[in-house]
Amino acid sequence: MTYEEMKKYVDLCMKQYHDSLKVLVITGGECMIYRKNVEKIIFYATKIGLSTRIVTNAFWATSYKIAMDIVKRLVDCGLKEINFSTGDEHQKSVPLRNVRNASVASARLGLVPIINIETHDNSSEHTLKRLVKDKVFIGFVSKSLIKIEKGVWISFKGNKENLTYESCFMPHRFDRCLNLFQLIPINPYGEVLACCGLTSEQNPYLRLGNINKQPIKEIYETSFKDVLKIWLYIEGPAKILKYIKQRKNEKFSFCASHICDICRTLFMDNENITFLKKDYENYISNLILKYSILNQ
Repeated sequence: MTYEEMKKYVDLCMKQYHDSLKVLVITGGECMIYRKNVEKIIFYATKIGLSTRIVTNAFWATSYKIAMDIVKRLVDCGLKEINFSTGDEHQKSVPLRNVRNASVASARLGLVPIINIETHDNSSEHTLKRLVKDKVFIGFVSKSLIKIEKGVWISFKGNKENLTYESCFMPHRFDRCLNLFQLIPINPYGEVLACCGLTSEQNPYLRLGNINKQPIKEIYETSFKDVLKIWLYIEGPAKILKYIKQRKNEKFSFCASHICDICRTLFMDNENITFLKKDYENYISNLILKYSILNQ
């Protein structure tokens, strides 16, 4: 995405939702491949009153000095938040040392970086153990100047990987989707998505329209007229799947998984959508009631 495209999209969104938009998040893929564009859009967003955050794997932080120089330029442009992604899969491409360099530099420049470590039942403790041994790094962590969180790694390889999350994510299987209606995610092709979930690009149901072809207000507000998106927001994908199975008198069981993975499972099966369209009258009244209560 070029700087001109980013600026155009920001301007279109701000024109319609100036009072409610607060933060511009720049992510990917890997947004820092186009670092100059990122710096320019951070500067512009800051000038018009938006806070800014980037999400990156820190591939660029090959030394502490380089990390300090780059983060300082970002901060000088107005950057307020920075998140780093790492873990077993990330480290096949980007050394952990890069994340360490970038996070320490960020902390010293006044940011409070968040490091998201990918997690599933078979993930190793290698990443955390190495970080804990770094006295400078752990000193910032102990003062809450660097934060470490456990994220999730979702497979995009079809049936080639069978990842489970019994030890880390099972309690959240029945969460509702809090991303819906809160964001305006736009991908490099100008497509507006309903959420920024990990599998959103794989899910045609979450594509709302193209900002280059339709007014952003028209695109964004279609979600509020969509019964299934409202249901996702109220109860989440796992409860919708459970409803389908119960109505069809089928056993409901699946391994612990991330909410985005469950959402992908729900909508990639056309039979689920067909059934919900036919069964509309049996759930719509209860759904409207719950939505009304939730928004009182």
